[in-house]
Amino acid sequence: MSKTPANFEQFSNNLDDNYPDDLRRELTSKTPEFWGSETLNIMGHKKRPILKTIRSKCLDCCYNQPKEVRFCQQIDCSLWPYRMGTDPFRKGRENNDA
Repeated sequence: MSKTPANFEQFSNNLDDNYPDDLRRELTSKTPEFWGSETLNIMGHKKRPILKTIRSKCLDCCYNQPKEVRFCQQIDCSLWPYRMGTDPFRKGRENNDA
């Protein structure tokens, strides 16, 4: 794992758009694992189930209109199969009405 950037304290104390571009590039190029969960929480990122996160992105893309998510025609989007907040590839989810 990388070492903490020298200007990390400046970044964590000033979570706004007023820090220099070179510092922004240095900090944003790090992986989420570099920061750790505590720092990600400070940045405003909370742990969420992945399917809820995908659903949230789909809602964002469709202007927060759930009906538009359902009727989404962007089938080339990698999130499209998961847009309803479910995993269609998960085993045991098939409806076996016999």
